[in-house]
Amino acid sequence: MVEAGRKNISMDDVPADSIRELREQRAELNREVERQRERIADLERQLDRTSRTDIVDFVNDNPGVTSPEITQRIADTVPGRVASHLDALEGAVLSNCDGGYYVIDSDE
Repeated sequence: MVEAGRKNISMDDVPADSIRELREQRAELNREVERQRERIADLERQLDRTSRTDIVDFVNDNPGVTSPEITQRIADTVPGRVASHLDALEGAVLSNCDGGYYVIDSDE
């Protein structure tokens, strides 16, 4: 039977090098957690960067905006969205060879 609780461990018995190594490992793991959080936040931003979100934000910022103004706004922001989509797809679904994109054949 396992008893739950805390066991008193004397840190005097643990070499200083081991403590330092554990602290370094903890710091590295904390850095990795932070990198993953940033990556998740970036992916969530990419997910939110759709034409629909852009339209709603643009209309919210510019009440009474006309349809041609909305169309122009979307046309102005397309290159940035396409570039981020290509970056996300490259390597997973698309390959870039000789300046052109090709679908990666999953059968190979």
